[in-house]
Amino acid sequence: MTIVENKTIQIISSYFYPVIAGSETYFLKVYGYLINKGWRINVITTKDTPIQRNQLVDQEEINGITIKRNNYFSFASLPFSLGIKYRSTGVVCFNDFSTFPDLFVCFYSMILKLFGLKKYTLVLHSMGLFNYNSEIYPHFSFRLKQLIDHSLGVWLINNSVDSIHSVSQDDKNGLITAGVRASLIEIIGCGIEEEAFSKDINQLASVEIKNKIANKKYILQVARVNRIKNFETSIKALSFLPQDISFFVAGPIHDQKYLEELTKLINELGLNDRVVFLREVSVSDKYYLMKNSLLLVHMSKYEGFGIVVLEAMSQGCLCVVSKNGAMHELIKDGINGYCEDYNDFKAVADRLNFVLEHPQLADKIRMNNRNFSLDKSWKNISEKIELFYNKAKL
Repeated sequence: MTIVENKTIQIISSYFYPVIAGSETYFLKVYGYLINKGWRINVITTKDTPIQRNQLVDQEEINGITIKRNNYFSFASLPFSLGIKYRSTGVVCFNDFSTFPDLFVCFYSMILKLFGLKKYTLVLHSMGLFNYNSEIYPHFSFRLKQLIDHSLGVWLINNSVDSIHSVSQDDKNGLITAGVRASLIEIIGCGIEEEAFSKDINQLASVEIKNKIANKKYILQVARVNRIKNFETSIKALSFLPQDISFFVAGPIHDQKYLEELTKLINELGLNDRVVFLREVSVSDKYYLMKNSLLLVHMSKYEGFGIVVLEAMSQGCLCVVSKNGAMHELIKDGINGYCEDYNDFKAVADRLNFVLEHPQLADKIRMNNRNFSLDKSWKNISEKIELFYNKAKL
């Protein structure tokens, strides 16, 4: 096994904390643990959030992670201006595969490799990289990116990347189908915060959240408000559930127009008093909401892994999720929850009602989920990632 002697990692990512989504959460959690083991982490990213450009500060340090932010034009179009220190790093990695600057990083690394000058390990972290389709993202710009990814992108990945970290079998299958060499890919899943395993969740939760859910029966979805998360299916399903059941949504607003469309749908269905958008909540409040919910529903159009599902399972939460993407690897019908087509709101409603009508079955599933999640902490995942870096061959 190769040991990475230079414990400096440079991450190239379009977004980073305080943006919170699956891949951003992954980096923040895993690298926080690696820092405690002597690694130095530098993040090169943009000043953008998903809804606004140039909103974040140029530089800061979070949990020991050094972050350098660039305006979008420099990040996408001027790769030499990003300050990537190729000669003084052990690992360069990028999150998923942005057309720019990742194409440049791959091309530059391939040239260095060709002339025997490349001294670092180049890693791709994939969370559903080649599994998105035009049904999810119908815009022309996405189709153009997809064309580039599946042609030039695959060629560069195969000839420059030393190792690929995939978060699920579904993600790995998508990479292989696109033409990426299977020998490059290793699957390491996602983890759960230490707070999930605390016996004091009820004490750690805020008074505000406790008051909002007091004496209420509710189903829950934890996700950023974005079209890919497909809240409309859950909202439509709610209209077929008993009147005393509410639907709570916890997550930041990433698409204001989509929120307005959801609000219109809620009004049309007469569900104003039953759908509550909590916006972003703390980690402790998130687990408190999961622990006290009837079940978690997550009908996302696609998930490369589905971290929130694993988090909910840690609280003994029964989950009804979409068949699309990798969530079916976590959820097996009747064992960990149930999977349904992401746009079939009637089937989702029938499944939710079935679960509510069979409490003994639900209790058995909740116990299965708690047991399943016991070894899924971010600390354990970070140890696997460190081993992955040490195994990667230049």
